[in-house]
Parts: sequence; structure tokens; C-alpha cells
Amino acid sequence: MVVMLIQLSIENYRSIKDPITISMLASLDPLHQIYVRKSANLALLPTSLIIGTNGAGKSNVFKAVKYLQALLKGDIKEVKVFPHFSSKADEPTRIDLQFTIANKRYMYGVDLGKNEVKSEYLYVVEQNKEKILYLKDGNNYQYDESLNVTFKQVLDKIGQEKLLLPLLVNYDDNEIIKKVYKYLTENVIVIMSETEDEVEIYNEALQDFKQMGVEAEINYYLDDIEIGINAFVKRDDDVYVRYYNGEISINEESRGVKKIFTLLVLINKVLKEGKVLLFDEFEKHMHQAFIKYFINLFNDPLINTNNAQLLFSAHNTTLLDLRVFRRDQIWLMDKNLKTMATVCYSLYEIEDVLENENIELGYLLGKYGATYEFKHGGVVKNDEESN
Repeated sequence: MVVMLIQLSIENYRSIKDPITISMLASLDPLHQIYVRKSANLALLPTSLIIGTNGAGKSNVFKAVKYLQALLKGDIKEVKVFPHFSSKADEPTRIDLQFTIANKRYMYGVDLGKNEVKSEYLYVVEQNKEKILYLKDGNNYQYDESLNVTFKQVLDKIGQEKLLLPLLVNYDDNEIIKKVYKYLTENVIVIMSETEDEVEIYNEALQDFKQMGVEAEINYYLDDIEIGINAFVKRDDDVYVRYYNGEISINEESRGVKKIFTLLVLINKVLKEGKVLLFDEFEKHMHQAFIKYFINLFNDPLINTNNAQLLFSAHNTTLLDLRVFRRDQIWLMDKNLKTMATVCYSLYEIEDVLENENIELGYLLGKYGATYEFKHGGVVKNDEESN
């Protein structure tokens, strides 16, 4: 079953005031056509990079999705909102994901207020027409006839502070509902740069390596990397790093070696299962060569046969390389200093960016925005709107 992310839209969440959209749709950019995948008659991309200034709101993209997942899984019992500080009290936080499942396009979104789900919807696109599977707008409901019995069961259990989708999963045998819920809560993996997330994914990688029989698969990647590590070895309920002249427990290794191990196990799993990996500050504690290697695993159709996707943020400008990315895979994020709100756009939207252009140099020189220009005596924002 092919499942792919089409786009992610967020509005009125933390630094994000006006709607922003990160799209995985392929444009007409002629670069790296081999990257482009097909799903639900759409041309989609396997990777996208978000880069920009500190405080621009890159992390908030990932936080929004993780927050929605926590609501769907019941990890958060009441709806809290984190609106932009300048928004009006009744303006909702909006989070919307579009994705494909088994060659059909779905749209799921919510409008959230304090202790309130203002609206929630699930659409499917069939024969180029949007069809409502269900729509909650305040106390009004619309739903497909296939959900008639289910809604009779759940209507008395619906509160303004609850999402519908988790309720429908519990009371319905509709395969579409189950697949959508599984996609949103399991197929989309969100990793933040916080220490607790790093510890969690490292511990999960250790358990997966010990229990899932992936030792040969992980060590296959090491043959390409050539960093002096011969293998990662499971023995006596521990994982060891094998070098040419001996072994050491991975728990005694450096943060960088642990990160390599963690990413190899995680990415191997994501590639095998065709999942979507959203990773904030992906390059943290990692050399640029490793990061480009991992990106290429997703971009290579011979390796990434299940159309897994990677959407990540980074600060490392060496990743701005049109030998690695298409122009529509690079997203620039900035903050408007007048409104203190996040601005987001793709490199493809900027005119006259050549196919052989030195993107890193252009970015550092301020050609595309979303950067700073350091001057004697202080820092000046390279932002036409703020001048």
C-alpha cells in the first residue's frame, strides 16, 4: 500500500500566524527527474529541506504535527492552543495534512480553540472530486452514508473538546477510517531536537536492532559509509561497535557514533515500511557527508522502493546543493520583523535561480532571503519587508 505525504499546512500556531504550506508536490523543475514518484496521479517528492534563520519557526512545523498526533492518540486529554501572540482570541489554530493511501488522495484537518475542536474534516478525492467522509463544524455534522451507523453510536459521546477520528476508529469497521488514523498516528514519525526525543529514538533503535534481526541490513550501509566501523554487533543483550582492532559497547561511544547508529536503524525501518520521517535539526551532531548520504537513500528510487519520505530542518548551509536537491525541495523560512510571524517559500518560487547555481553562496549573500547579514557593530536582517 503506497502512502505518501502531499502537503502540510499550518496557521496560527506559535510563530506561524498566516497560513504556511510545505508541499511535497513536484513542480516543473527539470532537475533530478529520477527523484519524482507517482501516487494518486500526483508527482511527489521523497525529500524536502527547511532552512532559515534562528527563531524563524522551523521547529514549529514539526511541533504542530506532533501536537496533533498527541491529540489523536489521547496523550493530551484537553485541547490547548498556542496561537500567535497577535491573533484575535477567537482565531483558531489550523493544522491540515494531505496524503495518499492506496492511490487515493485524502485531506484531514482541524480548527482548534481553547478546550474546543471548532471543526474537523476528512475528505477523499475520487475522480477529481472532493467527497466528504465527515465534517464537523461547531455542533453541525455531515458524513458519508457509509458512516450512518457509526455516527448514531458516537454522537452522544462527542464533546466540543474531543476529536472525532479517534472515536470513529473505536466504533467503526470502516477500513478507510482505520487506515487514515494509522497513517496520521503511526506512518508519520516526528522527531524533535530535544534531548528527550534523542534519548527515546536511541533506545528504540537499540531495541529494534536487538529484536528485529536487522543486523545484516544495518551493516550493509556501513560498507558505503567507510568511517572505520566494521559492524554493529548484537551480543549478550548488548550492542557493540566493532572496529578493526577490537570492540566497544555502544553505550560507551561518542554522541556522534550513537547518532549514526540511531539514524541507520531508524531510516532502515522508515525505508522498509514506506513511512514519512519529519526530523527537526536532522544534521545535529552529524558531519555533512553523513547527512547527504542519508538524504540520498531517500532520493534514490532503487533504494527507496516503498516511497518513504524525509522532511527535515537544518542549519548547515552545505546542504544547499542542487546536485543533491531540486529547487522545489528546498524551503526557506524567515520571520517578518514587523509582524513577528513566520514566512515560508520554496527556492523554486524565486525567479532566475539557475540549474547550476551555487545555492549555498547565494543564500549566504542574501540572494534568497531567510538569512542574516552581519555588519560591523551589530546584526541587520536581510529582509526587504522589514526595511
